[in-house]
Amino acid sequence: MSDGYNIETIDAFKTFGDKLNDLSDNVRDTGSLMGDMVADPGLYGILFGQIIGVAASVYCAGSREAFENFGEAIERHKEKLDKAMKDYQGQEDHATESISRFQL
Repeated sequence: MSDGYNIETIDAFKTFGDKLNDLSDNVRDTGSLMGDMVADPGLYGILFGQIIGVAASVYCAGSREAFENFGEAIERHKEKLDKAMKDYQGQEDHATESISRFQL
């Protein structure tokens, strides 16, 4: 068997995939935090504070949705990365088999 052909870049896929998983989790946690935020109506008085509170809640809910969508997009990219890693590994395995058949 030949030791002249060895590719170790598959670890780069795994490392980047782990970072994407962490990023997706962090983005979703940030979205949850944004969605749970509320404005204190007492800061601006009873009537005006209620209006500010409703507006802040609406914008925070919109931010939560945007962060959730971003987290889902990152997750889809992670799935594409996993597929690319499998394809890459398959090509590497095929190349290794092809080279190892012709030993001198």
